[in-house]
Amino acid sequence: MRPEIALEDDAVAALLALANSFLPNPELPRLSGASGITGAETKAGITLGQEHYRLLIDQLPAATFMAWFENGRCELYVSSYIETLLGYTAAEWSENPILWYERLHPDERQRWNEAFALTVAFAQPFRGDYRFIARDGRIVWIHGEVKVLYDESGRPFMHGMGYDITELKLIEDGLRESHEKAQRANRAKSEFLTRTSHELRTPLNIIMGFAEFLIDAELDPFDPKRKEYLQEIYSSGKHLLRLIDDLLDLARVEAGRMDLRLEKFSLRAAVESVCAGARTVALKRKIHLDWDVSPEIGEVTLDQQRFKQILYNLLSNAIKFSEAGGLVRIRILPEDARHFKLMVEDDGIGIKSEDIPRLFQDFEQLDSGPSRRYEGSGLGLALTKELTELQGGTINVDSHYGVGTTVSVVLPNQILD
Repeated sequence: MRPEIALEDDAVAALLALANSFLPNPELPRLSGASGITGAETKAGITLGQEHYRLLIDQLPAATFMAWFENGRCELYVSSYIETLLGYTAAEWSENPILWYERLHPDERQRWNEAFALTVAFAQPFRGDYRFIARDGRIVWIHGEVKVLYDESGRPFMHGMGYDITELKLIEDGLRESHEKAQRANRAKSEFLTRTSHELRTPLNIIMGFAEFLIDAELDPFDPKRKEYLQEIYSSGKHLLRLIDDLLDLARVEAGRMDLRLEKFSLRAAVESVCAGARTVALKRKIHLDWDVSPEIGEVTLDQQRFKQILYNLLSNAIKFSEAGGLVRIRILPEDARHFKLMVEDDGIGIKSEDIPRLFQDFEQLDSGPSRRYEGSGLGLALTKELTELQGGTINVDSHYGVGTTVSVVLPNQILD
């Protein structure tokens, strides 16, 4: 049932009545004769009843409509393409002039009302991109344009069209997301370069400082200090080499040029070797190391060097983020018949849930502010994830802020060459 509309003599009042007839509670401004209508606009030269016009617009890949008054009623004509657009037939739209408003996304209504108020008040062309909800629940972006025209007698009518721009909006969103991602990556790289320059300079300064001292000082060859200084030089050089290796390995993995050197080896022996290398750092920080390999797991066929690298990176992180007196546990258990699980658990500072997705991003470091407490380049976990996936594995983090973190890596028992 179409709403009954009192036909006003004044064309502007008729336009307001027309707007009210298919817009529920539009809260549009009251109009007066100073609406900007000119004599030229009253000569649109369009006869509303022309059948050939309807036949023409029904062929367009867009929904077109016209709304006008006739015999005190709001008459609405909608082209058949509206069914393709939103799933409702032209007849359904004609029978319910406010159906389009009901299908307008609730979040778009205020913006639409404000724009349409100007069209009604000043006969300005209306155009914009709005979301609609189709019959099947899809969100459809429609670009709509509406003009207010006047027939030869000066009576107003509205003529408009709308077409689907959903795909274009998705492309725009994708481009925007890619741009934002690129900006984040650039910021992360800038922070990484700042951190890395510090990480490189620190061991280099130590090496140069102690080497210079040893050259200039007249120390007895058997003086304990001499050995201590040489140990510092060795440790700093080792740290520097590890950082450079991480950089090169990450570049190789991302370029697809990292080859696996598969060999059969004992997991227990590999864990013992890594723990022996990390024991000195753990003792300095007063961290207790505890490890256990299930007797059900003997030898595996993987890249032994890369496995040790994965374990060393996880173990180093656990030690670094644990407080003095803390405990770091390493466990290796069967996952299923073809896989085993490596778990590295600490009772350190933990990670906030919102920060976990950033853990494995290249160049990211959670403690990256000017007052950061922990050293590091931000490459370790990103590289660990890449090396794990390169060997057909998965990595997962379970952490509670202030309580501790468990990192789990699942790897195959055997990689076939």
